[in-house]
Amino acid sequence: MTLEQIARRAFEVAFCVTILMDGAAHYLGSYVALVLFSIVLGLSAFVDVHRPALRRLKWGALGLAVFLVGLALWQVRWLPDTASAHPVWQNLAEQFGKSGGTLSVNRMGPVWEIPGLVLPFVAAAAAVPLYRTEVAARNLWTLLAIFGTSFAVYGFLQYFLFPNWHFLAERNDYLDSLSGFYVYRNAAASFLFMTALATTSALDRSLERIDMMAMWRHLRDRRPVGDEERRARLLAILLVVQVAAVLMTKSRAGFAILVVAFLPFLYLRLRRHLRAAAFPNLARLEKLGLGLAVAFVLFMGAQIIFRLEILGAEDAGRFCTYAQSLLLIRDNLAWGVGFGGFGEAFPPYRRAECDIFGVWDKAHDTYIQGFATMGWWFLPALVLPLALVLPPLLRARHLHGAAGTAALAALVALGAGAVHSLIDFPLEIPGNAILLGLLVVPAIAAASDPRRSKRHAALRRRRHSDAPPSGAAEAPARTGDAAR
Repeated sequence: MTLEQIARRAFEVAFCVTILMDGAAHYLGSYVALVLFSIVLGLSAFVDVHRPALRRLKWGALGLAVFLVGLALWQVRWLPDTASAHPVWQNLAEQFGKSGGTLSVNRMGPVWEIPGLVLPFVAAAAAVPLYRTEVAARNLWTLLAIFGTSFAVYGFLQYFLFPNWHFLAERNDYLDSLSGFYVYRNAAASFLFMTALATTSALDRSLERIDMMAMWRHLRDRRPVGDEERRARLLAILLVVQVAAVLMTKSRAGFAILVVAFLPFLYLRLRRHLRAAAFPNLARLEKLGLGLAVAFVLFMGAQIIFRLEILGAEDAGRFCTYAQSLLLIRDNLAWGVGFGGFGEAFPPYRRAECDIFGVWDKAHDTYIQGFATMGWWFLPALVLPLALVLPPLLRARHLHGAAGTAALAALVALGAGAVHSLIDFPLEIPGNAILLGLLVVPAIAAASDPRRSKRHAALRRRRHSDAPPSGAAEAPARTGDAAR
């Protein structure tokens, strides 16, 4: 194995370990994951990256990690002048007669948050050299498809056989929902949604390489099919399992992004292949699919409405809390209350009429959480990554083949994550943020791969040639891919 292959295997192991540790949502998991990905980053430093788009992506991710570390250290620096520190330190000075303080509510809280903050950016920087080709991206999508299905299958087994057990610990929350390797059902739904997007990208790549009409005839006549056809069939099964698992999470946001974002995306990609293959009775098939989709939405929508009625009071308390969180932001706009300090800074702003039960240690809104803990510095931390990834993805979404599908999948994931973050914190789970990076990085890499256009042209010529698409005719193409 080459050093690059070793680094790629190490990256995949680090990702799996991160997800198994509840997505590194807690301190210990984030520390372990950061060590693992730092080792992978060191290994990937020996792999050259020549394309400007990828170099910008790698150094931009590392620059954002340095920025967050610097801001955290600035928030915890000791200020001898109490008036310059957070107002909570002035109250302590009046009671105990000691001056001085920090910009952060918690003396060293931001330091403990550093691993979880920088982990997604370190992982993204490590992924850039390792998944810089379309072939490597395809292998990554397949891995994510398998891992997402493993996540779903474990969730099914847990749900039906051992709902109270979770990795040698007792499970007390969300016993009526599938959460897989995670604890929170919304985070699990977001994870499965993104692995389903990766699976669709891998499926699209397989459908490019086969004749769908020939595969349909082989399946209908029960004749053997080629390796690529079997791969496409397997990926379709994995996709169905992941979509079913999203529904089993019983997450309202998960159901919404599935209906509004994923199903239209899947329909457009499959329709492209069916039209290219001149599939018979395509219009009738589309009407049948639309009818099934409407029935599905109506049935599941009834379940969601029932949950809304049951949890209406909880949501009312959440929205009431949002308004009070804005007051916290207004009073701490300069530097925020410090990373991880929301739970300590929010109680004075909390109103009894919102909800007197539970502890609000998070804002349940990533934007409010960001502005509350970072002040106005959250704005560049939000805008700069988007400015880095959106232009190449928007340019690549019109490309033919799997590169365009991957770019569109990354844009769908970014859009769904941005909307979901208005009412929850799916991307504050480091494991989910890393997974989002694993959709974005290979999409940009595949789109900028100079061999992509030649490979796609060769595939188009082979699909429209008179040679049979399956069996022995597929073997040279797969051998060539492996050699590349």
